[in-house]
Amino acid sequence: MSYNNLALVYDKLMEDIDYQAWANYLDQLISKYKAPGKELIDLGCGTGSISLKLAQKGYNVLGIDYSEEMLSQADQKFRENNIVIPLYHQDIRQFVMDRNVDIVISTFDTLNYILDEKDIERTFKNVFEVLKKDALFIFDINTPYKLKEILGDNIFTYNTEEISYIWENDFDDKENICQMCLTFFILDQETGLYERFEEFHEQKSYEIDYLIDILHKTGFKVLNVHGELNMEEPKEEDHKVFIIAKK
Repeated sequence: MSYNNLALVYDKLMEDIDYQAWANYLDQLISKYKAPGKELIDLGCGTGSISLKLAQKGYNVLGIDYSEEMLSQADQKFRENNIVIPLYHQDIRQFVMDRNVDIVISTFDTLNYILDEKDIERTFKNVFEVLKKDALFIFDINTPYKLKEILGDNIFTYNTEEISYIWENDFDDKENICQMCLTFFILDQETGLYERFEEFHEQKSYEIDYLIDILHKTGFKVLNVHGELNMEEPKEEDHKVFIIAKK
């Protein structure tokens, strides 16, 4: 997986996401399930949109991401908003931190990008180690239904004057992995020409019960599982679910 080129256009492609609603929802979960404080790690923070919104709500946020290009975009965003958020260039599968925090979040299907089940276990253990007693781990995943039935074996297109892409997917039933090939055409404002580049991504389909089992084995207590941005139980055709666990 590479975000080298995608980092430059990621926010443009995600402009339909209501980050304020996401931050409000996370804040609601954190309050409902009673985190012991406000120090928070955003695991796989990307360009920092959620980190920024939560910092503006009074959380002491730390951001971790593997993509230096994404972190660069995040840093610029924080500077423009006069917000100081420490950023760490680390692989979320083996991140380390010199302090313990009250909350770890991981949003926008970051954990689906972890393809090896041993790495999922390792990530959960690292999260457990960095959390204080009674601290919360909140994350979302794309559901098997979304990866197989909505994304898998389908083609999507997006077209504006500045950006166009063709998004081709293939779902591997044996490995439970959705393979995604995105071909971008980006307008160069100086030359008026379009630059073409490709991004290849893979997401693993994880059953909710499997993730809950691994969380339990790691030492977490799973408090609840909710549908996307709501407090309800997940439905069979939900595209995304949120899992809330406590140390």
